[in-house]
Amino acid sequence: MKLPKLLLILALSGIAYGCAKTNSEDSSLPALTQDVTCTWIGPEYWTNPLMNWQLPDGRLECTHGGWNNELHSLTHQLKEAEGNFEMTVSLGLMDRPGLYDDKEIFAGFKFAALGHKNDYRSNLMHDFSGGHAEELQQNLPVLAGITNRGRLMIGSTLSEEILSDEALKDSKLSVSVSHSGNAITIKLNVTSDESEIAKLETVLTRESLTGNIALANHPVDVPIRARHDHSDMDHPTFWFSDWDVSGSKISANLEQTYEPILWTQYTFQNKVLKLMAFLVPMESESTQVAYYTSLDLGGVSFALINDRKFKSAPGDILEAMEPLFKMRGDKNYSKMDTINEESFDTRALDREDLTLLGQR
Repeated sequence: MKLPKLLLILALSGIAYGCAKTNSEDSSLPALTQDVTCTWIGPEYWTNPLMNWQLPDGRLECTHGGWNNELHSLTHQLKEAEGNFEMTVSLGLMDRPGLYDDKEIFAGFKFAALGHKNDYRSNLMHDFSGGHAEELQQNLPVLAGITNRGRLMIGSTLSEEILSDEALKDSKLSVSVSHSGNAITIKLNVTSDESEIAKLETVLTRESLTGNIALANHPVDVPIRARHDHSDMDHPTFWFSDWDVSGSKISANLEQTYEPILWTQYTFQNKVLKLMAFLVPMESESTQVAYYTSLDLGGVSFALINDRKFKSAPGDILEAMEPLFKMRGDKNYSKMDTINEESFDTRALDREDLTLLGQR
């Protein structure tokens, strides 16, 4: 049987595109929109886990503790070659009372996050264990930032100097990194009101410094996350804003993005094509609306019907389906979700006494 050519146009990718916008300069990280509140940060960023971050009016917030809370840049990575780079970000401890604070929590930069291969997508999963993951893991990423107890931290080095409670609530963090041979020189500075209030410097020895750059907020002693571990830890969290990066060791590709649609799935049965799209967490109180849409294209009729499912009691729906059952000569309940009869007027099911998931 020869099937007609199909042209399917999906407009879902535009649903939440307003959460981030791209800078014209490749050297800078894509800017975040200031006048929107959403859970999805934007196509140029990836959060681990997706639901633990939000973007309220241009400020990144880690809203829940976790094994390894991270916000990766998808568009900017570290080159394998020698060089230098700098990163800056403003940050502060969020007011989340009632948390059991028995762990020291890190907040700041994470860089050289490397998966089983140096790809910006593979690098997102650098921390998995089990299923031979340890054999695939390469060098661990480098941490540079502060802790909720006021200490500066680079790798395993922690400062003796303690930041004030006021500085923990709002300060600016900057790190400069120089890679030459096997020596990685890292300088960390904390400023408040344009004045330096603390600094830390160290030299690491490692052959390679490449992979993803990210913001991170998790325990100083990062737990190893096993596959299928669904435990839900919580701890003090931080907000971040005005994150940026520059330097000769930075590689930028603004085409490396991930739209809000994670993946799609379809089934085809009895000449009916059903499509589903799985999206990232979008908003706690959604402002997006889905409508029933009928589309005739290339001789094929498409119907977006997922918002048209009934919430009414089954008995009421069966009563409404009686005209269809009479046409079929059988109460075939298993085929209620599919109507192939062209002569059946589906408006007969659009009754005021039936409640739908979506608008009529």
